[in-house]
Amino acid sequence: MVKVVGVGAAPNQITLEAIKAVSKANKVYGSKRAIETVKEYIRGEYEIIKDFSKMEVDKDAVFLSTGDPMVSGLGTLLAKRGYDIEVVPGISSVQLVLARLKMDLCECCVVDAHAKTDYIEEIEKIVKIRRSIIILGDKNTDLRKIKEVAEKFNAQLFLCENLGYEDERIVEVTEEIPEVRSSLAIAVLKVK
Repeated sequence: MVKVVGVGAAPNQITLEAIKAVSKANKVYGSKRAIETVKEYIRGEYEIIKDFSKMEVDKDAVFLSTGDPMVSGLGTLLAKRGYDIEVVPGISSVQLVLARLKMDLCECCVVDAHAKTDYIEEIEKIVKIRRSIIILGDKNTDLRKIKEVAEKFNAQLFLCENLGYEDERIVEVTEEIPEVRSSLAIAVLKVK
């Protein structure tokens, strides 16, 4: 069984259960950001992985996922590949955005738009049923097209970047469309 540990979306967002799992591991694999987030807890060896799609899966190691492994994360990827996984959940950027904008997850849908361009039709279908949408994006998130959807359905649009970091930024998009500065970007369509 492969253990996948969510280290949180940002520093100080790690759970006690995740700290224990990382501390007990003989070998830890993760992205540079994930390793840096928990480096103080790693007691064994670690290896930075640059391309998770090509990684070899060591069943005795712990694999780190930023945020929560099952929110567009590494746990989802490994489960789809057929691995038997044990998941230690983490605090996701979705949870952070819900807290910052005081939204209820039960009234939202989450759309993964990382490195994608075909999500506009999907968000239009969701907003038609009067659900708010959390769009997990990156620097290429097309706020102009999302703003068009927001205006069409009378929804508020927010750009949230670097949630949980010192340079966290949350901007309500009204007239001027702000530049997406971070690869840790989330657009939120908040249905009124």
